[in-house]
Amino acid sequence: MLAGIARATYTGDVLPRAFAPVLFRTATLVGMAAATALAVEYRSMESAFCGLDSGCAAVRRTGVAYLWNSGFSLPELGLLGFALIFALSLPRKIDWAAWVA
Repeated sequence: MLAGIARATYTGDVLPRAFAPVLFRTATLVGMAAATALAVEYRSMESAFCGLDSGCAAVRRTGVAYLWNSGFSLPELGLLGFALIFALSLPRKIDWAAWVA
């Protein structure tokens, strides 16, 4: 009996197979939320998320925070990136009969 438990622990059979995609999608949603909060802060020019004297605000005042001085901020790029990663992680075809059962 102990050999079966140890083997299951090492092979990864303890957690269900669907746990990894759920964890990955949850992490991308958290990243999207953080990027959205920063993008709103960059557009509003108020310091709600970053302090006035913080490193975040110092970077925001430089040209590094915007792509080639185009007005497109790095948090907006991050938001687009996380949205793309989340969309690509969704299944293409869902067998609804098996999913509901």
